[in-house]
Amino acid sequence: MIGVILAGGQSSRFGGAPKGLQLLRGMPLVGHVHASLSLVCRDVLIECQLGSGYDGWGVGCIAGRAEHAGKGPLAGILAGLEHAGEGEAVAFVPCDMPLVPPVVIERLAREAAGAHAVSPAGPEPLVCVLPGHVVAAIAAILSGDSVPPVRDVFADLGVVPAPFAEAWPFQNINTPDDLARLEASF
Repeated sequence: MIGVILAGGQSSRFGGAPKGLQLLRGMPLVGHVHASLSLVCRDVLIECQLGSGYDGWGVGCIAGRAEHAGKGPLAGILAGLEHAGEGEAVAFVPCDMPLVPPVVIERLAREAAGAHAVSPAGPEPLVCVLPGHVVAAIAAILSGDSVPPVRDVFADLGVVPAPFAEAWPFQNINTPDDLARLEASF
């Protein structure tokens, strides 16, 4: 299984600065995610816009297809699946969820059809493990004019929702204030 850190967003709430490069306890957010994924994946990559600053961080980077620009996180998921190939599962975690522990990924990886997390706050479809065989279906969806929400795509593909009892692993850093609150909580 390989791991892919989803970091291809526009980061508009951080003034366009790469969100995953913002520091938490002296380490970029992508570093926290990378550390976790590295414990359960044979290789970890960052899915991002090339030239956005992640390529200098020392971790391999991949980018979604140019024709899928603006189509959201499903384009990044496809990039990871295409990099891995049909025979390998891919674990995905967004760069702005630095607390997702390896045990979450291990649990999601047990589902042959693929699985995504569900926290007490609701679905967390971008914390998922997907089998390689869904690549063609996701590519077909992205070739359309409108892209449905990721959780709807996963439901259609039979990706299993996996409930977790605690919310803390899925804390999302959307704004500088969120980052400051999490930093202060340590």
